[in-house]
Amino acid sequence: MAEQLNHTSPPMIRINGAAIRRLREERGLTQLYLATAIGVTTDTISRWENGRYSGIRRENGVKLARALEVDLEELLAEDEPGREGQPTPESVASASVGQGRRNGYGPLRGWMVAAGAVTLLLLAWLLLAGHQQAVAVRGVRHLPSHSPPGAPFPVVLEIFSGEESPVALLVREMVPEGVEILATDPVPTSREGGLLKWLRPRSPGRQVLAYRAVIRAVEDRAVFTGEVVLRQGGRKAVHIEGAAVMETAFSHWADRNRDHRIDDDEILAAYDEFGGPSGLDMGMDEVEELWMGAGYHWDARAGRFVVDQEE
Repeated sequence: MAEQLNHTSPPMIRINGAAIRRLREERGLTQLYLATAIGVTTDTISRWENGRYSGIRRENGVKLARALEVDLEELLAEDEPGREGQPTPESVASASVGQGRRNGYGPLRGWMVAAGAVTLLLLAWLLLAGHQQAVAVRGVRHLPSHSPPGAPFPVVLEIFSGEESPVALLVREMVPEGVEILATDPVPTSREGGLLKWLRPRSPGRQVLAYRAVIRAVEDRAVFTGEVVLRQGGRKAVHIEGAAVMETAFSHWADRNRDHRIDDDEILAAYDEFGGPSGLDMGMDEVEELWMGAGYHWDARAGRFVVDQEE
């Protein structure tokens, strides 16, 4: 009976909680981030780091290593098989095969083990490939090409998910240094300086995340980066596509050709990209005001755009 239980129990490994905490903090990750990437609770991550659960399932250990972007060996306890200098199940199996060869029945067993391993690897690859094809997640950023220092501008993130997407998604948006975040919609689950994190439930179709920001100390241009993190056979990060670079220029962000006049096409384009999100002032009233004028100019002393009066 005991042997049967051992065969059906998931493989366990012993981990080093202090190493997990150190690696997480070095990478600026939260316990919530790890919990989401692995599929456990933050309380579980805390227990792992504090050594209250020294043994965990190997499957979770692999996910944890991927989330921390290290080899699994770096998370193992000092005396755990698999660390350098410690015997592993593979090495024990190899020694057993060698002993079998000396006893005269090694070749046949070796071929059987090899054939079984190839079959299992092929099945695992087919299952993983099918799952990856079923999961479709894509992120797109809408960002104006320019804005002067001191003038607010909008940013919109569109997240597209397929029917077979994971239960939860983690959207990470890194705002460059020198750019200040003024407001967000919805409120981020976590905000650490210029890093915004939204933990979102599965919602097949389109989700919209938006924020409004202002350039404070950028001399030439600012580069925005982001990713959508999901669980797909482990941690997977999908790069957010779309616009990523904003230049400093003394023309309004909706004035795409920077001729100090917002025409009909430009105001329509502004509404198409930034007029949709609700609950957040995206500055569309100002766009309409400048559109109705003969032109505009940037008043550096007042820190705002001023409509030119027709002569």
